[in-house]
Amino acid sequence: MRNDIRIRLREALDIPTLPDEGGELDNLQNVKWEDIELVDGEGNTPELTIKVGGNSVGILGIKALGGVIYQPNIALAKNAQGAGLGFKVYQKFISEFGHLYSGKGRRMNPKMDNIWDKLKNIGSYECLSNELGDLCMLPNLDGADQLRQFMQ
Repeated sequence: MRNDIRIRLREALDIPTLPDEGGELDNLQNVKWEDIELVDGEGNTPELTIKVGGNSVGILGIKALGGVIYQPNIALAKNAQGAGLGFKVYQKFISEFGHLYSGKGRRMNPKMDNIWDKLKNIGSYECLSNELGDLCMLPNLDGADQLRQFMQ
């Protein structure tokens, strides 16, 4: 019954369904961000299927704020959680789409703060923070001035 309620809520709220969580995923800790695939999803909302070694491990929903800022909503299958994939998925997204933003008030998992701290500290991106959120972008990104203005 509990699963039935979750399925109905997901459908009513148009939340993407996670991939099958029954499979075994080995060595996810050893996956590099370059090994992750972000494939167009099949849902009604803008989303990407997260794949590792051809296996679906989660969904990355993307909301475009003002048509400019990409804000993620990540959901990993239970057997893919705790392997450090969230940080690597965000790195992959930034490498392909140029930037990523996270509103601090939208973060439901306290581990997300750790992911953003890592992104800000690895030195590969220009990262900006304010009281409302964090943004990391590729250095020399076209449109960076517009993103900086958003963060002021």
